Amino acid sequence: MKAAVYDGLFKPGNVIDLTPSCLTGNCTFPLFDSLAVCSKCLDVTKDVINNNPQPSRLDGVENISYTIPGGATVEFSVLYQEGNLAMGPSLISTTVLPDDLPKEVLGLQGPLLTLAVLQFPQVQMLAQEGNYYSALPVTTECALYFCVNTYNVTVLNSIPNTTVISSWISDTGTPTVGGAAENGDNNMTGTVDAILERPDDQLEENNTYIIPAWTLANVKAWLNVTLQGSLNTTFSEVDGATWAVDEMVVLNATTDWPYLFDKLATAMTTYIRSSGLPGSTNNVEGMAHRLETYVHVQWAWIALPGALVLLSIVFLGATMAQNESKRALAWKSSSLALLFHGLEGVRDGTGQGLGQMREVAKRTRVVLQRGDNGEWKLISTG
Repeated sequence: MKAAVYDGLFKPGNVIDLTPSCLTGNCTFPLFDSLAVCSKCLDVTKDVINNNPQPSRLDGVENISYTIPGGATVEFSVLYQEGNLAMGPSLISTTVLPDDLPKEVLGLQGPLLTLAVLQFPQVQMLAQEGNYYSALPVTTECALYFCVNTYNVTVLNSIPNTTVISSWISDTGTPTVGGAAENGDNNMTGTVDAILERPDDQLEENNTYIIPAWTLANVKAWLNVTLQGSLNTTFSEVDGATWAVDEMVVLNATTDWPYLFDKLATAMTTYIRSSGLPGSTNNVEGMAHRLETYVHVQWAWIALPGALVLLSIVFLGATMAQNESKRALAWKSSSLALLFHGLEGVRDGTGQGLGQMREVAKRTRVVLQRGDNGEWKLISTG
């Protein structure tokens, strides 16, 4: 799960839903439920209150305090030197928030993580150009929480498409009051197993999802530690560069908080759905489709070649009838007719039948000679 969170945090653009197995490249699956992690973020900048009036002269250590929606107070100190900012936060993220803040602000009961982020893009080195008093911080409140999603999964031309049809959350949430487990200890004092069961589920299988108490406590504790902190902006030449943890650098560079938390939730959900722990997952069987050759005959287009064949048969029959009526002889199987045509001296007495022509041909001798006009002719020699 840690790896999944880091994937969502450091490589949000590469986070994808679980890819279904579809060997044919075209598959459909029935609607199904799955335990998932959902997210929600709200920009509450306009409702932030600055609790300290700006002093007449900014020098030395100044204490800053803001009240954010939900009743949480964020306090920190900054350092000024002769009216110039020497060191101060560019980002503060905190999970130390009132228990009722998620319900009051985000409409969520007992989420896995509630995070308030304050960013100070208007703060400049010169106090008159912008400081912690003259501009409110860009403030966002976000949450990660367990939910039960109904998925519609299809694969078309080897491209999967996963759509969340609906999402259900428990009215009681997943409250966690125990600490992180040590050495595999599952006895989390004050934390109970979370049971999520969608009451209005219309699917054939109505699954119950149980999240063990030690899992809740460990994941929540680790998220609180990992995503809580600050990133300082340092202008002092004496102090030099300020090194910050990587998580804070990523959060400081973020401006689209709904996008980042959506990718975090997707990465965590993908891990849950693909973990393959014995007894914790069920396979969803779909229907695979494969390509088959399909021939569609449009009989109207056969009219022209069919008519040509029919007319050819009629023409052949008419020709045969015409020849029969005129008692025409068939010479197609013999070349004698061609030879006798134009053969000088044998035009008469050749007869009309093929047999008579053969008799004449047996006793006839011809030579090929050039005539007076230059034409070649077959001339009988007797």
